[in-house]
Amino acid sequence: DNSIERQNTSIYPNPSSNVIHINSKKAFELQVFNLTGQLVLSITALPNEKIDVSGFSNGVYMIRVKIGNEMFNQKIIISK
Repeated sequence: DNSIERQNTSIYPNPSSNVIHINSKKAFELQVFNLTGQLVLSITALPNEKIDVSGFSNGVYMIRVKIGNEMFNQKIIISK
């Protein structure tokens, strides 16, 4: 079941090197995990805030976005 918030939220660019954008109309909670499941970033962000990932190593990460009571996950690739 795709909710309205999820349909209106996008994470880009993917792959990314320095900054990711999360296109959201509401403030959101963001968690980023590496492939071993370790939490590498946890923030509360404002709508359309840019997220600095320049300190991340190359690889695949799982992004968890929570907007209100809704949560979804997306993989993102960091490649420099």
